[in-house]
Amino acid sequence: MEESAMRITEEQAQHARDLHEQAVVIAAHTDICPDIAKRQRNGETHVFARRHLPVLRRGGLTAVCDHVAGDAPYLIDFPFRNTMATNRLKFALQAIEAMYIEAESSPDEIGIAISVDDILAAKRDGRVAIVLCFEGAGPVEDDPSLLDIFHRLGIRCIGLTHNFRNLLADGVAVGGNNGLTALGREAVREMNRLGIVVDVSHMTFQGFWDVIETSTAPVHASHSSCFDLVDHPRNLTDDMLRALAQTGGVVGVHPLSVFITNESRAATFDELLDHIEHMVEVMGADHVAIGPDIMENFPAEEYTLLWQDVRLPEYHFVYPEEFDSLAKFPAITAGLVARGCPDETIVKILGGNMLRLFSTVWSGEKAQRTGQPLRGTFYHADSRPAPIEQIASAATQQRSS
Repeated sequence: MEESAMRITEEQAQHARDLHEQAVVIAAHTDICPDIAKRQRNGETHVFARRHLPVLRRGGLTAVCDHVAGDAPYLIDFPFRNTMATNRLKFALQAIEAMYIEAESSPDEIGIAISVDDILAAKRDGRVAIVLCFEGAGPVEDDPSLLDIFHRLGIRCIGLTHNFRNLLADGVAVGGNNGLTALGREAVREMNRLGIVVDVSHMTFQGFWDVIETSTAPVHASHSSCFDLVDHPRNLTDDMLRALAQTGGVVGVHPLSVFITNESRAATFDELLDHIEHMVEVMGADHVAIGPDIMENFPAEEYTLLWQDVRLPEYHFVYPEEFDSLAKFPAITAGLVARGCPDETIVKILGGNMLRLFSTVWSGEKAQRTGQPLRGTFYHADSRPAPIEQIASAATQQRSS
């Protein structure tokens, strides 16, 4: 095990600060929307700007890939059973709207990104870009044509499953090793066509290989770590890492202790860095990112309850102390600098690789639409979203053309 970022020289620390400030920094997996949706329902306003933006600014983040809806328990009915829709499609629409309300209320600070240019504009202007994602394709139900609508609403990445089963595939907690259904294969092809990133985190091993076989676009794992270091079913084997890299895809390293240590304790920061370095060694520097999935917005007792019926090895709901908040994202840069990682590699891991993934996938057949998308335009300083009547009219014209 190599030196920890806690034993970094002052010269290295300053270099890490400078590098982090200059880089485009993207969190490949966050779960901010559930907190926002619940608080909006309770009458709060400017939730993102008040509660979350200060954390992201301390972390130096340019963009977050926020999972606003899907199959995860906290994205369906818990802990919002009495205040939010339990129907996955209905909840997804409510959650998407919640994020647009936040973007519209703070247009000079945040925006919904649907292009790489939007993310670069956020970096230039000192704003935070939000990439809307699903964690589980439950909202698609039995109709992949809904993907077109979700794309128009700004969804740019979809994890096919959470831990359980939907109509497209099985998650890792179901038991067995079932892969994609015929409907799942159809959905992958449609996501490729539209320019929606296909995310395989939470899928069974067979599901992963089915996606690799089916997808014609780079494949993404937004929050997974290394099975060959810690044999947890949510991690990816070296063979899987290499296969994903061959598609041009990217894996976001997950810092949850149970995924990065074999010990029944909180993982160390060094163990997290070990997983990052192992991925770079196996996949190459062009295919590694950071997928924090840090559930800092959920009380510990609620998060533990989410997993009480999951048939997986015991979970340890803690993270390395140095990276237990998105505000501590600079620790990743410092840790890699302390280990002698080249600057070019660090910048790729922080966000460059995600930009490349987005640039490739988001150029799908229908990714560059003519006319006005339903929603999802980044709110540049010199523009504001069109009135909803104008957007609806444009959508009708596109449908008839």
